[in-house]
Amino acid sequence: MTKITKENVVCHVCRKEYEALMIYSWNSTLSGMEIPEKPSCPHCGAMYKRKITPSIGTAKDILMKMLTNADEASEDLVKYSTEISDLKRWEEVMKNMDYKAWENNNNKKKEMVNIKEIVLRKELKDLKDKEEIDAMIDRLIDITKEKINKKNKYE
Repeated sequence: MTKITKENVVCHVCRKEYEALMIYSWNSTLSGMEIPEKPSCPHCGAMYKRKITPSIGTAKDILMKMLTNADEASEDLVKYSTEISDLKRWEEVMKNMDYKAWENNNNKKKEMVNIKEIVLRKELKDLKDKEEIDAMIDRLIDITKEKINKKNKYE
C-alpha cells in the first residue's frame, strides 16, 4: 500500500522549513495515481534527504570499511547523514561497539562469515583493546565533517 502525506521538513542545506509530499511505500496497482516528485526545498532547491538512524549493523560495516578504505567509509557516513550533528550519533554507536558481544553473537548463530570479515573483526577488537579505535573513529568523523560541509556548500 502506498501512503502519501504532507509533512513539514527542514532543508539540510539552508535549514528552512517547508511542506512536502512524502511517499512511504509503493504499490504497482496504483499506477494511475499521480505520484509526487522527490521533494526539493523551495528556498534553495536542494533535494530532500532523509536521515538514516544509526544502527549497530551499519556501524559495523562502516568500521570494517574504515580499516580497508577510510574514504569509502566516510562516503557511507555522508550518505547516511544530513548534517554535522548526525555524525555525533554515528560516532557514539561506533565508539560504544561491544566487540566481544559481536563475536559471541556471531558464534552462536553459526553464520557463514568470509575470512576477510573475520580478520577485520579481530583487527577492530585488537584496536579497541589497545585503545586505538577511538582515534581512528575521530579521524573518520573529521574527514566526513569536511565532506558534508563541502557538499552542503555546493548543493
